[in-house]
Amino acid sequence: MNRNWTPVGDSNASVARRPLLLMAGGRRKIANLGTLLSACRAQASWHCAALPVGVSLLQAAAALSRANIFVSPHGADMVNAFAMPAGAAVIEIMPEHRGAC
Repeated sequence: MNRNWTPVGDSNASVARRPLLLMAGGRRKIANLGTLLSACRAQASWHCAALPVGVSLLQAAAALSRANIFVSPHGADMVNAFAMPAGAAVIEIMPEHRGAC
């Protein structure tokens, strides 16, 4: 799995990017979440946030309604994308498969 991530896009874009990364726990956690948040926050017009583990559905929906990019590990939490505004992007991180599922 490639652990190097570089945000792309024009930092002078008229629409602010508002990525929200899901802080999943256990085996679904994003191992380099701190690095991703640092790289994201280094972008001038980006407003990056992380959704903590264990928030209620209402809290998740409120946070996602303000996000226009959702980054999450594969899993049931992806259903929360329903609360995102029209035209938002969803990035699903798939695990490296090592044998049968």
